[in-house]
Amino acid sequence: YPAQRFKIIVAYDGTDFKGWQRQSGTKLSTVQGEIEKAFFAVLRRNITISGCSRTDTGVHARGQVFTCDIPWPSNRSSDLLRALRDRLPPSILPRSLTPVHFNFSSKQSVAKLYKYYINEGLRSSPFSTRYVYTMGKHKNRLNLDKMRKAASYLEGIHNFSRFGVLENEIEKRSPIKHLYSLRVDRERAPPSSLSGPWDPLDAKTANSEAPQIVVSCICDAFLWKMMRRIVGTMLQVGLGRLKPNATLEILEEESRCPKGSLWDHPLVFTAPPQGLFLDTIFYSEKELKSAMRRRRDK
Repeated sequence: YPAQRFKIIVAYDGTDFKGWQRQSGTKLSTVQGEIEKAFFAVLRRNITISGCSRTDTGVHARGQVFTCDIPWPSNRSSDLLRALRDRLPPSILPRSLTPVHFNFSSKQSVAKLYKYYINEGLRSSPFSTRYVYTMGKHKNRLNLDKMRKAASYLEGIHNFSRFGVLENEIEKRSPIKHLYSLRVDRERAPPSSLSGPWDPLDAKTANSEAPQIVVSCICDAFLWKMMRRIVGTMLQVGLGRLKPNATLEILEEESRCPKGSLWDHPLVFTAPPQGLFLDTIFYSEKELKSAMRRRRDK
């Protein structure tokens, strides 16, 4: 068969993987590595896949997107999807597989949606502990109004160097990002493995009293660790350890001192990885506008 490009949307539990990207020369298990091994089992040839986002160790995904060029008929996409699912571990689930034009690139997205799940309780139940950050023994509940105020300063076009780690020359040249929306909500996710952490032990809890908080962010692109550092800093605001305008101070300081250290800023904190999900990747302005409209109507 002639080569055909496929777009695959995949969900995975990142707990037991050393991130998304294959690490050559090591025996470390990564999501990309497991998927490429599954392709080899199906096709008996080495296939390299190209993912949109390189999630870190312990970070999860509902809507990671990757492409691959393989000799497979486009009218048998469902057979290939079924074969991949049969050969992947339970923690990786290809959700859809679609033939696309060779001009399509998984990396050419217009925006991404990340969500971070926080539990204010002392402990998470064993059904959700891998997918949520539990606050533990903090005396005060998070002040969501202050967190929302802090979030408002970050929306718009800014230099996010202080909230990220610039790991390559491309990021050093382009730390300016357009953060379209940053929300903080207290909510109860529906009981679906692909819709969000959900604890059946708390199924009867009303939304207004639910211990689960979701920080969701739509941005045109993310620097390495940017989402976790935004959430970590907002948590300090919610606990009363920082003022809401701390996020504004960080952005303003970056504009004054663009060559400063990116790791030792006293107001920036990094949240742990287990609460973070790559939720959705947008490939058209129409998709992005629709998502933004749904957020405004929520």
